[in-house]
Amino acid sequence: MKSLLSPREIALTLAALAAAIFLYWLLHQRYYLSYVDDSWCVSQARHFFDTGKTEDYLFRAPDAPDRVLVFFRTYFYVYGAVLNWLGWTKSNALVLSSLFIWLSAAVWFFICRRLKFSGTLQSLIPLSMLLFPAYFSAANLARYDALVFFLSSLSFLCFLTRRYLLSGLFLVMGMECHPMGVAAAFYILAYIISDRAAFLADRRKLLRVSSWFSAGVLLGLGYVWWLHPDLSFERLRTTLAIDKSMNDFKFGFIVKYFTQCYWYRHAWELPLILGAVALSIKHRLWKRNAFPAIFLVTMIVCSFVIGRANANYMVFVYPSFSVLIFSTFEELRLLGKIVPAIAVVLAVLYGTNYVLHRDFDFNRITAETRASLVNDNLPVIGMPDNWFAVPDREFYPIYPSVSWIPRLGLKHFYLVKNDYIGDQSNNYDTLIAALHETHNCVSVRHFKAFSDHDVDVFQCSEKVRSGQH
Repeated sequence: MKSLLSPREIALTLAALAAAIFLYWLLHQRYYLSYVDDSWCVSQARHFFDTGKTEDYLFRAPDAPDRVLVFFRTYFYVYGAVLNWLGWTKSNALVLSSLFIWLSAAVWFFICRRLKFSGTLQSLIPLSMLLFPAYFSAANLARYDALVFFLSSLSFLCFLTRRYLLSGLFLVMGMECHPMGVAAAFYILAYIISDRAAFLADRRKLLRVSSWFSAGVLLGLGYVWWLHPDLSFERLRTTLAIDKSMNDFKFGFIVKYFTQCYWYRHAWELPLILGAVALSIKHRLWKRNAFPAIFLVTMIVCSFVIGRANANYMVFVYPSFSVLIFSTFEELRLLGKIVPAIAVVLAVLYGTNYVLHRDFDFNRITAETRASLVNDNLPVIGMPDNWFAVPDREFYPIYPSVSWIPRLGLKHFYLVKNDYIGDQSNNYDTLIAALHETHNCVSVRHFKAFSDHDVDVFQCSEKVRSGQH
């Protein structure tokens, strides 16, 4: 196989990297106007740094069985340390997520080298991890996925480079950060199955590999125990059961990825993937290199093994699609047609996103919202992203899981209305209507968010009922 890039390919790779850097800058805090998990995850890290408690204090009632968190402390320490230093802003959190996606792409460059892919694939597959929507989405969210994907990729690379102790350790570290860290085990399993003859031929080698890897897993379990000295298996069981029951979608997160509300961002990928699968089957490409096909099947199985169909988990499976797509089209000498077509689609996709949101400035909106909330003693009710304006104040997000707000008996508070993102919470209109029924809400600030969308800030006081003085 060709192992080095030609001067032309090197120039194209550098140009693609420059375009990726520009794209990340251009769509920073614009790719999603708002996403509930940003404040959800960052607020948990902030609460941990302030109190030492791993609690979902913002979106869970005090007596909720899943208020106390079992996982995520690796995320809390990593993101928390950086945000505590640079500032608890969404921008800083997204920069960190983007950094982990770029680091993951670098890791996959070395993974592709160890898998003996051609120099072209060593370039294309990592580049796809910077630009394809599954990865770009993870880079533009403050969720756990980017960090976990990095740890999972690192675990796989360590296994390929025969650093089995570190492989087992990184696998467990990823799982402590989020259960989706188990993806690393499926990466490794796919590799073992594809090279099973070599693994099974030498039993002493197999025993040595198993021993070192198991030792790494045990070391990882020690790390988990160190982070969670109060870990309760009953709490772990309860948390996993609740997480599994939160989504009744039974078709796995791959199908969810293509049917969620952002399906239009991914629709073009489906014919690309199905086309690669069909061509691979037609030309029986697995007979020349079994790994891409085995990797794909293994990760499809992974999507059904995971109990919760969250479309964000697609970032963990997509490497199998990337490998299959580019290895198939390279084998059939179609990369010269497919890669430019992909570049055009991505340019249209991201270009449209920028044109629609070019005057959206989250930092300005947050600053103006914060300036409107002059009385520090009043609690704030608003959409989840409004938390970034007042991370150190009493805050209640408008979200279905926070259904108890009307029962709190708040006499005075600020209400922030963001109608342009209100449809992201299906109790937005009903909650605001209920609060207006029980309180007199006076406008204290009205300003433009972007385009023809506005933000309204109200100061609300409980209505005096007849007979009260």
